[in-house]
Amino acid sequence: MRVALINTMDLKGGAARAAYRLHKGLRGSGVNSTYYVRDQIKSDPTIRRFVPDPAPEVARHRATCKTAREAAYNAYALTRSPDIELFSQDQVDGDENFFVQLPRADVLNLHWVAGFVDYSMFFTGRVRQPVVWTLHDMNPFTGGCHYD
Repeated sequence: MRVALINTMDLKGGAARAAYRLHKGLRGSGVNSTYYVRDQIKSDPTIRRFVPDPAPEVARHRATCKTAREAAYNAYALTRSPDIELFSQDQVDGDENFFVQLPRADVLNLHWVAGFVDYSMFFTGRVRQPVVWTLHDMNPFTGGCHYD
């Protein structure tokens, strides 16, 4: 069986550390596990880091998407109390390379994927494997708030 664990960062944060421990435990049990991340700091050949498409037109598209998202969030952020929990958007830059580089797997296990996985792209028929989502906070079902 091949398992791909997906997390935004490889070791920073509780979800990242939990996902990495699970990844190492699966590998220790003989499961073919790959840890797929956006941000990697640990040197480990079983971790696959996402590499954005370097093509200039794709980079421009990502920058345009990011600018639009930040403008929408900044308008919203002005109305939020500074005492409210962190907010992470459910959209990312829309880079198709995410799917091109996604490790071959029989099962996908999402962990903390804010800023990495664009939910609307991911859950609209692009993924055929079963998906297990380990929830480390409320972000996936609140639309951005980590805790209500």
